[in-house]
Amino acid sequence: MTAVDRRRILGYRAAAQELDRPGGQAADLAVAGLGVQDTPYGSARLALAVRGVPPEDDRLELVWSMRGAPHLHRRAELPSLAAALWPLSDPDATRRRSARVPRWASPRSPPRPPRSPRWSPCPCPRAR
Repeated sequence: MTAVDRRRILGYRAAAQELDRPGGQAADLAVAGLGVQDTPYGSARLALAVRGVPPEDDRLELVWSMRGAPHLHRRAELPSLAAALWPLSDPDATRRRSARVPRWASPRSPPRPPRSPRWSPCPCPRAR
């Protein structure tokens, strides 16, 4: 068995995620092939800045794509991306939509109980 130390693992990860690049253009990054997610707003600019490239690149376009989130994609690849993400059939589209519906919103489940006025999504004490 080959022993691998932490430094080597982190170096491999940095290289695989292109964090070791000396610069260039954003559209030339391998990660642009998958899309650079911009959620929350501004995170795509940060992801490109960490990789040492300026975020302004006319070859990139911000579109709503995978997981219903905005991503920066190469303009030239948008037609093939749209074809890959387009549902295969009406039942496929229904499955994709229903996969994101919360369980309580299913037509077979009982209606969701109303929220209590004291309900808070945060476990911290309410500010008074």
